[in-house]
Amino acid sequence: MTGPTATTTGHGLAGRAASMIKEGKSVGCRRQTLDGARNFQRKAQFYLDFLEAENSTGFHTPQEAASILGESIDASRKGTRRAEGQVERLMTVQLRRALPPIGSK
Repeated sequence: MTGPTATTTGHGLAGRAASMIKEGKSVGCRRQTLDGARNFQRKAQFYLDFLEAENSTGFHTPQEAASILGESIDASRKGTRRAEGQVERLMTVQLRRALPPIGSK
């Protein structure tokens, strides 16, 4: 599957990774902790831009276009997971600091 629907899906996933990176920044994650997620997001966007710049079904090889789209989706998901993990860790630390231990008075 290549074409508008496939690249729209790819853009949605790359956008989600970018949104999670933005969320990480807003809750206080340091830039260095989000660099891995940011690198995956850039890779995903590069592959999408490459597919769209060609403006057909992939240099007359639909299989290669599908493979490149798969690489983009994979990088998007890895970036999203990396950013989500960083946000989750930071939020856990912040909650532990803010809440008293269970059983304490």
